Amino acid sequence: MILRLTIKTIFIIQLLAISACSFLQPVQKSNTPKSTEEEELVEISPKDSAKKTEESKPEVMVEEEIDPAKPEKYLAINFVESERLMPVLDLAEAEQKMVFLDFYTDWCLPCKLMEDEVFTDKEIGDLMNQHFLSMKVNAEGENGRNLAAIFEIKAYPTLLFLDKKGNVLVKKVGAAFHTELKELVQQAIVQNPN
Repeated sequence: MILRLTIKTIFIIQLLAISACSFLQPVQKSNTPKSTEEEELVEISPKDSAKKTEESKPEVMVEEEIDPAKPEKYLAINFVESERLMPVLDLAEAEQKMVFLDFYTDWCLPCKLMEDEVFTDKEIGDLMNQHFLSMKVNAEGENGRNLAAIFEIKAYPTLLFLDKKGNVLVKKVGAAFHTELKELVQQAIVQNPN
């Protein structure tokens, strides 16, 4: 079987995909001048295309693999690594701080936006770290479902500001971006009895 392709077709195929180029043979230029309206035809046999495929395999650059389960993300807020709230409350009492809880889910877009845009902000991180022990709670996780039930969390994200005994000072349902989060922090500071 012989394929007939014009130079224009070959050029378009080469631009569209490297893999398409592997089946094409380079055009042999003749010494006879051709007008711009004439087109050259190239004949390619299946044997020739197989040889060309082997010769023209593109080099693949392999980068260092990153484990998607544990992305390295900078967060300005120091979130405590804990599945349980009681140890965080005990630590908050020892450090004379309040507790900030971020109830989130993996599928929640506003939760991801807050993590990427707000929790990475140094000014907010400094403010939060000064006054709060912060904890992220996956509301669909093992203990997260229990905490979500206790605090009657119905939507995500939900942000809770607690005193060191676990009483809710301020509750925000939905995302809070920079200015609003700062205002919520100030409200919690004012309402904190200790």
